[in-house]
Amino acid sequence: MTAARVAGDRHLVGRTWFALEIAYVALIAALAAAGMTAESHRILLVVGGLLALPCGVGAIVGLYVLTGLFNWMAAGFSTYSISQSTGECNPSGHCWSTTTGTPVGAQGFLFSACVVLLFVGAAVTNVLILRSVVRGRRGHDLARPTVAEPHR
Repeated sequence: MTAARVAGDRHLVGRTWFALEIAYVALIAALAAAGMTAESHRILLVVGGLLALPCGVGAIVGLYVLTGLFNWMAAGFSTYSISQSTGECNPSGHCWSTTTGTPVGAQGFLFSACVVLLFVGAAVTNVLILRSVVRGRRGHDLARPTVAEPHR
């Protein structure tokens, strides 16, 4: 096989891998974005974290750290919370309640964007790890001597 053909095949394989890497990162980003906009988002975030393993563990831990950080900032950097509830019922049986207390900061666009960036970061890190492993194997395979020709 000629060197030009080998280089052309390598370029085609490189483009295919790049497209798969982009699709993988986009899938993780879509799961995280859908998870942050859905009513019950935990399952989508868990699936995104599992697909982003091993770095998905960091994304899940980062989610809890961000939640605590955003809530702490919303509470005015205090370490205590206050919650009070009041409720009443009218004679016809209709009841209502009101709860007041420490504000929850782990909501809104900024929080959701940070969580999506966590998951995208985990996916990109996985891609970079995979690239370095593949590059290391290629270098190892190229360094391995080929079968020697018998001496005459």
